Amino acid sequence: MIAMMKYVIFSLLLVTATSAHAASDDEIRGWAREASSSNQQALKSLRESAEIGTSLAQYYLGRLHLAGAVVARDDALTIAWFMKAAEQGYVPAMHDLAVVLERAPGALRDVPAAARWYQAAADKGHAPAQTNLGVLYQDGMGVSRNLPLAAELFRKAAIQGEVRAQHNLGKLHLDGNGVPQDYAEARRWFEAAAAKNDGAALFSLAKLYASGHSVPKDIDRAAALTRQASQRNYAPAQYMHALSFLVRRPPDEGEVVRWLKRAAAQGYTDAEYSLGVMLGEGRGVQQDLIESLAWLQKAADKGHPGAIDLLRRTSAR
Repeated sequence: MIAMMKYVIFSLLLVTATSAHAASDDEIRGWAREASSSNQQALKSLRESAEIGTSLAQYYLGRLHLAGAVVARDDALTIAWFMKAAEQGYVPAMHDLAVVLERAPGALRDVPAAARWYQAAADKGHAPAQTNLGVLYQDGMGVSRNLPLAAELFRKAAIQGEVRAQHNLGKLHLDGNGVPQDYAEARRWFEAAAAKNDGAALFSLAKLYASGHSVPKDIDRAAALTRQASQRNYAPAQYMHALSFLVRRPPDEGEVVRWLKRAAAQGYTDAEYSLGVMLGEGRGVQQDLIESLAWLQKAADKGHPGAIDLLRRTSAR
């Protein structure tokens, strides 16, 4: 009798496991979508599939813990689930695990480990991983600085259409870092990324037209590209676009302030300083000394010399 009960229990477990393992990728993605809308049964199904070792379910469960909307945000659990999926060779999990390891707070942050997982995904041809690994080699973060290798990784991703890689590769060619300086090659990659409305690439292309490197100098074209980059919410372009309203006749200080606010809200230091000055002097906006000091302090905390000097002179009065 006991032997028969054990057989029945084992059979039920086997059926359950087989059923969970048999879940298709579409079913798992469906559970993930429904779970993200607080469907508890879908979350239960997703968790059960993850716990029996289904890599796609493990990956999506990790993403839910990363988002922190349906289940508690938990970077440690995110890493654990992504790790399980990555160790089974699921490439998106390798990349996302690397991203979390690179950016996690405190003791969870492990940039060398992030580089290893980026490398694993990059070896599989994953373009975002190639780009992120290229950035680590460019900056010497978690790996020894190696600009030629960064350029090689950016090129692999750029050929696949990865916009950040196209822009980054263009910048390396512009400055001659890790590759021969080549303004025409820089322009080619900037144009490829700008065609997809990438703000950084649009602004880099604008600077080429302003300087006349590899293209006929065209200030109007540069201004139009800067405006387009500003509309894509690229803070350095917004700052330059703001300054362009100062040289108009008559100047439009209201527009200066409007664009400075957009750039400063993204933490762009020069915009924080300039906005602080405009608020302090009541130019283009009602004078507000308290808000002015707040923006100047933000810029000073980042080492902006003008903000540091102005705050020092203000406190000495």
